[in-house]
Amino acid sequence: FIRVHGTTDNEYFLLKETEGDILKYYIDLQKDDLSKEEYEKINCYILAVRQSIHAAKSVNDIRHNLKAFQKSGNNYLFNKYNKFQVEWKAFERACRRLLAEKNEDDLRNDVESSLKQAFKHFEENKQSIEKPLRNQELDKMEASTLLNVYHEILSSRKALLRAIALLKLKEN
Repeated sequence: FIRVHGTTDNEYFLLKETEGDILKYYIDLQKDDLSKEEYEKINCYILAVRQSIHAAKSVNDIRHNLKAFQKSGNNYLFNKYNKFQVEWKAFERACRRLLAEKNEDDLRNDVESSLKQAFKHFEENKQSIEKPLRNQELDKMEASTLLNVYHEILSSRKALLRAIALLKLKEN
Protein backbone atom coordinates (compact mmCIF):
# COMPACT_ATOMS: atom_id res chain seq x y z
CA PHE A 1 0.00 0.00 0.00
CA ILE A 2 2.57 2.58 1.03
CA ARG A 3 5.31 3.92 -1.17
CA VAL A 4 8.04 6.52 -0.89
CA HIS A 5 6.54 9.99 -0.51
CA GLY A 6 5.81 11.64 -3.83
CA THR A 7 6.00 8.60 -6.07
CA THR A 8 2.46 7.39 -5.35
CA ASP A 9 0.94 10.73 -6.30
CA ASN A 10 2.93 10.72 -9.55
CA GLU A 11 1.97 7.13 -10.34
CA TYR A 12 -1.70 7.81 -9.63
CA PHE A 13 -1.58 10.91 -11.84
CA LEU A 14 0.04 8.88 -14.63
CA LEU A 15 -2.63 6.19 -14.30
CA LYS A 16 -5.39 8.77 -14.66
CA GLU A 17 -3.60 10.40 -17.58
CA THR A 18 -3.19 7.02 -19.26
CA GLU A 19 -6.87 6.28 -18.73
CA GLY A 20 -7.66 9.58 -20.47
CA ASP A 21 -5.44 8.60 -23.40
CA ILE A 22 -7.16 5.22 -23.64
CA LEU A 23 -10.61 6.84 -23.55
CA LYS A 24 -9.58 9.27 -26.28
CA TYR A 25 -8.34 6.38 -28.40
CA TYR A 26 -11.59 4.51 -27.70
CA ILE A 27 -13.62 7.49 -28.93
CA ASP A 28 -11.46 7.68 -32.06
CA LEU A 29 -12.03 3.95 -32.66
CA GLN A 30 -15.77 4.47 -32.62
CA LYS A 31 -15.41 6.49 -35.82
CA ASP A 32 -14.26 3.29 -37.55
CA ASP A 33 -16.62 0.58 -38.64
CA LEU A 34 -16.18 -2.00 -35.92
CA SER A 35 -17.94 -5.31 -35.81
CA LYS A 36 -20.26 -5.93 -32.89
CA GLU A 37 -17.72 -8.42 -31.50
CA GLU A 38 -14.85 -5.92 -31.77
CA TYR A 39 -16.93 -3.20 -30.15
CA GLU A 40 -17.92 -5.49 -27.25
CA LYS A 41 -14.33 -6.60 -26.69
CA ILE A 42 -13.02 -3.03 -26.68
CA ASN A 43 -15.84 -2.02 -24.38
CA CYS A 44 -14.80 -4.75 -21.91
CA TYR A 45 -11.24 -3.44 -21.99
CA ILE A 46 -12.47 0.10 -21.31
CA LEU A 47 -14.60 -1.11 -18.42
CA ALA A 48 -11.63 -3.07 -17.03
CA VAL A 49 -9.47 0.06 -17.19
CA ARG A 50 -12.23 2.03 -15.43
CA GLN A 51 -12.46 -0.61 -12.68
CA SER A 52 -8.68 -0.60 -12.26
CA ILE A 53 -8.61 3.17 -11.89
CA HIS A 54 -11.45 2.96 -9.37
CA ALA A 55 -9.40 0.43 -7.38
CA ALA A 56 -6.36 2.71 -7.46
CA LYS A 57 -8.47 5.69 -6.35
CA SER A 58 -9.89 3.74 -3.42
CA VAL A 59 -6.41 2.90 -2.17
CA ASN A 60 -5.09 6.38 -2.93
CA ASP A 61 -7.91 7.93 -0.88
CA ILE A 62 -6.89 6.02 2.27
CA ARG A 63 -3.14 6.24 1.84
CA HIS A 64 -2.81 9.02 4.43
CA ASN A 65 -4.83 6.91 6.91
CA LEU A 66 -2.55 3.92 6.36
CA LYS A 67 0.52 6.09 6.90
CA ALA A 68 -0.99 7.35 10.15
CA PHE A 69 -1.68 3.78 11.30
CA GLN A 70 1.87 2.76 10.44
CA LYS A 71 3.30 5.60 12.54
CA SER A 72 0.70 5.36 15.29
CA GLY A 73 1.64 4.91 18.92
CA ASN A 74 -1.67 3.08 19.28
CA ASN A 75 -0.76 -0.62 19.16
CA TYR A 76 -4.20 -1.58 17.86
CA LEU A 77 -3.89 0.73 14.84
CA PHE A 78 -0.28 -0.25 14.22
CA ASN A 79 -1.24 -3.95 14.30
CA LYS A 80 -4.17 -3.26 11.96
CA TYR A 81 -1.75 -1.63 9.53
CA ASN A 82 0.41 -4.78 9.58
CA LYS A 83 -2.69 -6.96 9.10
CA PHE A 84 -3.72 -4.84 6.09
CA GLN A 85 -0.29 -5.43 4.57
CA VAL A 86 -0.51 -9.21 5.01
CA GLU A 87 -4.09 -9.39 3.69
CA TRP A 88 -3.29 -7.19 0.68
CA LYS A 89 -0.24 -9.27 -0.26
CA ALA A 90 -2.40 -12.41 -0.13
CA PHE A 91 -4.99 -10.67 -2.31
CA GLU A 92 -2.27 -9.62 -4.74
CA ARG A 93 -1.07 -13.23 -5.04
CA ALA A 94 -4.67 -14.35 -5.65
CA CYS A 95 -5.02 -11.75 -8.42
CA ARG A 96 -1.82 -12.94 -10.07
CA ARG A 97 -3.14 -16.52 -10.00
CA LEU A 98 -6.43 -15.33 -11.50
CA LEU A 99 -4.63 -13.55 -14.31
CA ALA A 100 -2.62 -16.69 -15.06
CA GLU A 101 -5.65 -19.02 -14.96
CA LYS A 102 -6.49 -20.49 -18.36
CA ASN A 103 -9.63 -22.49 -17.58
CA GLU A 104 -12.67 -20.22 -17.67
CA ASP A 105 -14.75 -22.30 -15.23
CA ASP A 106 -11.91 -22.37 -12.73
CA LEU A 107 -11.38 -18.67 -13.22
CA ARG A 108 -15.05 -17.89 -12.61
CA ASN A 109 -15.01 -20.00 -9.43
CA ASP A 110 -11.77 -18.42 -8.25
CA VAL A 111 -13.06 -14.88 -8.87
CA GLU A 112 -16.19 -15.69 -6.89
CA SER A 113 -14.10 -17.23 -4.12
CA SER A 114 -11.82 -14.18 -3.99
CA LEU A 115 -14.85 -11.91 -3.84
CA LYS A 116 -16.30 -13.93 -0.96
CA GLN A 117 -12.94 -13.74 0.81
CA ALA A 118 -12.88 -9.94 0.36
CA PHE A 119 -16.33 -9.65 1.94
CA LYS A 120 -15.30 -12.02 4.73
CA HIS A 121 -12.25 -9.87 5.57
CA PHE A 122 -14.45 -6.78 5.48
CA GLU A 123 -17.00 -8.26 7.89
CA GLU A 124 -14.32 -9.61 10.23
CA ASN A 125 -12.53 -6.27 10.30
CA LYS A 126 -15.75 -4.34 10.78
CA GLN A 127 -16.80 -6.52 13.69
CA SER A 128 -13.35 -6.34 15.26
CA ILE A 129 -13.84 -2.65 16.06
CA GLU A 130 -16.49 -3.13 18.77
CA LYS A 131 -14.29 -4.60 21.51
CA PRO A 132 -11.36 -2.13 21.22
CA LEU A 133 -13.84 0.76 21.08
CA ARG A 134 -15.55 -0.52 24.23
CA ASN A 135 -12.16 -1.08 25.94
CA GLN A 136 -10.99 2.39 24.89
CA GLU A 137 -8.15 1.03 22.76
CA LEU A 138 -9.75 3.13 20.00
CA ASP A 139 -11.55 6.41 20.17
CA LYS A 140 -14.63 7.11 18.07
CA MET A 141 -12.67 9.01 15.39
CA GLU A 142 -10.18 6.17 15.02
CA ALA A 143 -13.04 3.67 14.77
CA SER A 144 -14.72 5.79 12.11
CA THR A 145 -11.47 6.07 10.17
CA LEU A 146 -10.95 2.31 10.36
CA LEU A 147 -14.45 1.69 9.02
CA ASN A 148 -13.73 4.00 6.11
CA VAL A 149 -10.45 2.21 5.40
CA TYR A 150 -12.23 -1.16 5.47
CA HIS A 151 -14.83 0.10 2.99
CA GLU A 152 -12.21 1.47 0.61
CA ILE A 153 -10.15 -1.71 0.70
CA LEU A 154 -13.28 -3.74 -0.07
CA SER A 155 -14.18 -1.34 -2.87
CA SER A 156 -10.68 -1.67 -4.33
CA ARG A 157 -10.75 -5.46 -4.18
CA LYS A 158 -14.17 -5.66 -5.81
CA ALA A 159 -13.07 -3.32 -8.60
CA LEU A 160 -9.90 -5.31 -9.30
CA LEU A 161 -11.82 -8.57 -9.38
CA ARG A 162 -14.33 -7.02 -11.79
CA ALA A 163 -11.46 -5.85 -13.99
CA ILE A 164 -9.99 -9.36 -14.08
CA ALA A 165 -13.39 -10.84 -14.93
CA LEU A 166 -13.85 -8.28 -17.72
CA LEU A 167 -10.45 -9.09 -19.18
CA LYS A 168 -10.49 -12.87 -18.84
CA LEU A 169 -14.09 -14.13 -19.01
CA LYS A 170 -16.06 -14.38 -22.21
CA GLU A 171 -19.33 -13.75 -20.39
CA ASN A 172 -18.69 -11.03 -17.86
